[in-house]
Amino acid sequence: MRKGEVKITLTKDGCKDITVRCSAKIKLHPMMAFITIGYGMPPMQVKPIDWKGVGIAMAGYLAIFLACTCFLSSVALGVVVLSAVVAANIIYNRNYFFNYIQKKLREGYQVLDQEQQQILTEAGVLPLTEKASSGFKLPLPGNVSLDKKKLLPIAGGAVAVVLLLAMCTGGGDISVVKNGYFYSYDEMTVGDAVDNFFHKPKWSSGEPVDKALQGYTLVNCKGGITYYDEYADAEIQFLVDKDDGSFELHAFEIEGVPQSDYMINGLIEAMFE
Repeated sequence: MRKGEVKITLTKDGCKDITVRCSAKIKLHPMMAFITIGYGMPPMQVKPIDWKGVGIAMAGYLAIFLACTCFLSSVALGVVVLSAVVAANIIYNRNYFFNYIQKKLREGYQVLDQEQQQILTEAGVLPLTEKASSGFKLPLPGNVSLDKKKLLPIAGGAVAVVLLLAMCTGGGDISVVKNGYFYSYDEMTVGDAVDNFFHKPKWSSGEPVDKALQGYTLVNCKGGITYYDEYADAEIQFLVDKDDGSFELHAFEIEGVPQSDYMINGLIEAMFE
């Protein structure tokens, strides 16, 4: 590797590891991005190669030559079009690794090496979680699509949580969760943590459609949080075991987008700070 470069390894169970070689700052300096237009395509530094990214980069480079044909009709038009295309290439190359790594993190990949985690955190790729009176603060990826999706199950690699059975008489699965505790945070009930953290939380419960979750009850809580200094709708989902009354935090969504185990861990830490 050249000086100033780092190698980031993205890992996900059941998938081949992805290796990304890029600048330690993740986002390239504009001049560095300009140089890549002539000396190489960033997607080729991802193994296995991100062929979609390669295709976009090649199309961008081809557009530079096509823009030159505008000079045949008008010099002024040619300058404008060529400048715009070069600028678009610089923006794409500058943000490519940043956007690519964030996309893979949202797909469930994780960075296990602590030094690499520190590099990504300093670059703003990994979320810095902090408690705020209005909710949860996270970096908002510039290319994230906040389409509404059905709440998807997320495999339990996050902090396991178990209920210390509630002593109240309220009853019901919602009360089981609200009056329960996480093992690592036994000084505050889940209900109090949610009330202090989410804006106008609303609880509901129901039976899972997924046959793999038979024997459990789903308890959902929707409310508002602060997501990168902007208000966003969020939802958390608990699985309650009908046999022993234990529960675990099963899934977390922001604006309908399922979040990774890393984000679930960050949410729990922020809620109980």
